[in-house]
Amino acid sequence: SDLKRKREPEVKKQLKPWEFQYADVSGPFKTPSIHGGFKYEAQFVCRETNSIKMYGMVRISDVYKVTEQHLTWCAKNYPTRSKPVTHIQYERDGISDAIKGSTNRTDMAQYYVGAQFQRLLDRYCIKHEQTSGYSQHRTGVVERSFRTIHESGRAMRAARDMGDRKSTRLNSSH
Repeated sequence: SDLKRKREPEVKKQLKPWEFQYADVSGPFKTPSIHGGFKYEAQFVCRETNSIKMYGMVRISDVYKVTEQHLTWCAKNYPTRSKPVTHIQYERDGISDAIKGSTNRTDMAQYYVGAQFQRLLDRYCIKHEQTSGYSQHRTGVVERSFRTIHESGRAMRAARDMGDRKSTRLNSSH
């Protein structure tokens, strides 16, 4: 009773865009995409703005390449330092200085725990938070956005198919 302490509410620090992001991979899909033949998608979600950035992947092993592409995009467009990074500074200081101190939260899938992926995050000075396995609620932001995007795609395909049937019925009735 006296020993119980009240838990202090967690105060979230105001972050800059893409300073804290969630990442996950979805796939493989039965049918590759029309453009690029992608069977997987990697998704990054910004905690502050809820912005979503998606990348198509042909192989699951492309996670490393796509993450590097995303970190480069973040460094050029949303540096975590107070002043914007000019092209000259970017070339001189390198990407790691531009996004130093950012956090990337992922699950514990094998492509996120490999030595190559860890070296990539170390090179860019990115803090890597991993959630325990089978805890989708901790990466729920990404999981919900995947679900929303996939449901939207199914709805569009269903509407397209229904539209074809509707026009066929209309044409056959005249």
